[in-house]
Amino acid sequence: MGFWVEQLFQETGLNKACKYLLCEFLFEQLNFERIDFGASSLKNNLANVSQDLEKCKNQK
Repeated sequence: MGFWVEQLFQETGLNKACKYLLCEFLFEQLNFERIDFGASSLKNNLANVSQDLEKCKNQK
């Protein structure tokens, strides 16, 4: 399961909101115990992906 954010919508907070909703759905609705995220090697700001996911984990 995944998603792609078109460049027009990058840096708008949409990506972070999608990650949060995806985490919420997987953990609360499907009762997942663990998930794994990845990012394209073409993405320049990979550090933001890790930071956003850490925030998602800490909200649980």
